[in-house]
Amino acid sequence: MSGGGCSIVWFRRDLRVEDNPALAAGVRSGAVVPVFIWAPEEEGHYYPGRVSRWWLKQSLSHLDSSLRSLGTSLITKRSTNSVAYLLDIIKSTGATQLFFNHLYDPSSLVRDRRAKEVLTAQGIAVRSFNADLLYEPWEVNDAQGHPFTTFSDFWERCLSMPYDPESPLLPPKRIISGDVSRCPSDRLVFEDESEKGSNALLARAWSPGWSNANKALTTFINGPLIEYSKNRRKADSATTSFLSPHLHFGEVSVRKVFHLVRIKQVLWANEGNQAGEDSVNLFLKSIGLREYSRYMSFNYPYSHERPLLGHLKFFPWIVDEGYFKAWRQGRTGYPLVDAGMRELWAAGWLHDRIQVVVSSFFVKVLQLPWRWGMKYFWDTLLDADLESNALGWQYISGTLPDGREFDRIDNPQFEGYKFDPNGEYVRRWLPELARLPTEWIHHPWNAPESVLQAAGIELGSNYPLPIVEIDAAKTRLQKALSEMWQREAASRAAMENETEEGLGDSTETAPIAFPQDIQMEENHEPVRNNPNTVTRRYEVQMVPTMTSSLQTGLKTISETSHSSARSRLTALSCSETSYAESFTTIIEGEIFSAPNPKAFSYIELKNATRNFRSDRILGEGGFGIVFKGWIDEHTLAATKPGSGMVVAIKKHKPESFHGHKEWLMEVNYLGQLHHPNLVKLIGYCLDGDNRLLVYEFMPKGSLGNHLFRRGGIQPLSWKVRINVAIGAARGLCFLHDAESQVFHRNLKTSNILLDAGFNAKLAGLGFARAGPTDDRTHVSTLVMGTHGYAAPEYIATGHLTEKCDVYSFGVVLLELLSGRHSVDKSKVGAERNLVDWAKRYLGDKRKLFRIMDTKLGGQYPQKGAYIAATLALKCLNTEPKLRPQMGEVLGTLERLQAQAAKHSNP
Repeated sequence: MSGGGCSIVWFRRDLRVEDNPALAAGVRSGAVVPVFIWAPEEEGHYYPGRVSRWWLKQSLSHLDSSLRSLGTSLITKRSTNSVAYLLDIIKSTGATQLFFNHLYDPSSLVRDRRAKEVLTAQGIAVRSFNADLLYEPWEVNDAQGHPFTTFSDFWERCLSMPYDPESPLLPPKRIISGDVSRCPSDRLVFEDESEKGSNALLARAWSPGWSNANKALTTFINGPLIEYSKNRRKADSATTSFLSPHLHFGEVSVRKVFHLVRIKQVLWANEGNQAGEDSVNLFLKSIGLREYSRYMSFNYPYSHERPLLGHLKFFPWIVDEGYFKAWRQGRTGYPLVDAGMRELWAAGWLHDRIQVVVSSFFVKVLQLPWRWGMKYFWDTLLDADLESNALGWQYISGTLPDGREFDRIDNPQFEGYKFDPNGEYVRRWLPELARLPTEWIHHPWNAPESVLQAAGIELGSNYPLPIVEIDAAKTRLQKALSEMWQREAASRAAMENETEEGLGDSTETAPIAFPQDIQMEENHEPVRNNPNTVTRRYEVQMVPTMTSSLQTGLKTISETSHSSARSRLTALSCSETSYAESFTTIIEGEIFSAPNPKAFSYIELKNATRNFRSDRILGEGGFGIVFKGWIDEHTLAATKPGSGMVVAIKKHKPESFHGHKEWLMEVNYLGQLHHPNLVKLIGYCLDGDNRLLVYEFMPKGSLGNHLFRRGGIQPLSWKVRINVAIGAARGLCFLHDAESQVFHRNLKTSNILLDAGFNAKLAGLGFARAGPTDDRTHVSTLVMGTHGYAAPEYIATGHLTEKCDVYSFGVVLLELLSGRHSVDKSKVGAERNLVDWAKRYLGDKRKLFRIMDTKLGGQYPQKGAYIAATLALKCLNTEPKLRPQMGEVLGTLERLQAQAAKHSNP
């Protein structure tokens, strides 16, 4: 056995020794310590279900046997913090390297990013590899470098890539084991006594393990594959590959499947076997859908929680646990649906066509919340796969641009005769209908009473009547869709009239809670005999930070105009904006070397604010409440109020999805961009639904408070106002002129904060976007910002340029001059909008006094005021090309300041 200097190979969902890049890299480096960490708490709501845990148990045992035959063994560990345990085992083994394969679900992206940062900081070399996909998500983009928004375009690109997927790797012939004498394995408990009986039945039908996966693949390719296109739609057919659980747990690589199937395709093409070629193309499409699910999860990490098309969040789902229970138990009165649900419970498996039938019935006929159905699939499927599961339910729910029309209901009766024409599938899983003639098997409610009696069926007794009539369901669905569009229109109208919430849709309805009887089993794990295991909360998570893709711009998907046909929206969103904008490509070597802000735990910030007491509130905005807190200046640990350094702690509303996006963008931008006129981000907290930001404390508050709040605040002098304008202009210049251009997109007086010396610092970078790349002149984006500050061309087209920020600055400058808010709801007519009212006076020296703030008491230089007013007018030009650059704006203001100083100091 080898001593120190070994490598840790971290197994997750890649439980194989063949075509495993991380294992191969470890073997090439020398001694290897294979590790599997069981930390289901890190999955949040998606704790693995019973059948999935059964498969995992068998697969790990199989992997360990294979590793032992090669010269080493698998270390298994129960933990609540994978990164913490990796540090422990590295210390115990003296390892100098960590190798693992990529995963693409949100929890794994967060965990893997944190593992790289923490271990690299400890001097450990960390490398990760693609072992789960044909192509990495960041490799497949359109001509503009944007992620694809439809499967057909994505898959066409994959099949026409200029380079083929890498060839599968052979398994190692021998593995040198590292010293694991101080690393005892934990006995992992995946089932309790009540589950063992049901799990024993699974072993009769399934054989987990990587070598068994290879056997299943060979059997499929040499048998059912040739008739795949002909028979795969039959619910009772054995022509499916049954590879999905093997693929989910990484027992066989998708590259191996792809290469072997392609070889078969070439052979059949040479033989002129068109049916075989068609079958291969159709089967590869199913592989492509799996690829696409990871692609979507990477680019839209919250697709398992929220609809990708934002209008669906307004749909009035029916929260009926009685419906839900009938669906789960296979007692809806529709035989094909019921047969599928009973097979799912008994076997942990469903043919993909039946998955479509039962899930479509769930969301369209019963109109139950789609996340309930997705969660139940997660709990009961052997091949429960978060990415594929989310894609499937989003597709069925009409929340994908290329998904099914949500207003179309497929009648289960007709679906039955399409996918189970002889009723064999129904008879197998619904024995109470076994004697019913095929003519009536899919609609027993229409059968004559004599036929029902002969078959021993009493509707409403031993088999239920339909839970909902299809015609009634169609009518109800149309009403619900009409209500959805009305709600969306009302929400948009409200947004346009709400000065602080912004022009875009910046709210998210609170998620519908899971029914009590399917609450996640987070606290119901089988009892384990690990008395010495240290329990830790997974509180400190790391979000992917800004990478050098800032230099090429954060990739955005051009959202389709909202005037497009509402039934076929093509703008992908989690409320209509791409998460590719905020989750940048995680590739080794791309991360900025600049230190990140401190990751605080929720408990720390709770202590720093005395449990977020109401007397600690500094203010409240559209996204959350800002509290005053205290931390140690050196250690940044929470301290008693009145001691240490004062900070401002912004606690986002958990129900606000755009609040999460704002939080994430602030972490990314303010964590990397530093300037005297940008507010300093000290740290952040990501803990469950809690999103917090810790900023430097700005004693004088926001510019808006000084300009618009009545009573108790000394009016700002002319000198201070110009100084504030200069500070804000310098901050914008820094963003615009940086090597990686950034547009603020939400400049307003409440986002300009003042320190003790009334020096201005820009805040509120949650809506910020990277500037265009290559030869593009603008960034296409959903209109976001604040009513009264957004440039008119941006509102009309969604085209974001630096001149949009210039316009917003012009509004702020006008507010500094006038002391009036950009939109004053107490006014009527033209006076309500500051820009519309003031423009007629800005260019006229004789009338300029009409817009000047009376709180100045006339204490301002008339020439200087006219120069500032003229500058504001230029910034507010309706033609963007005629607006000055921010550098020109800053130069004018600095000259104005210098002239004022010269005249005051003769």
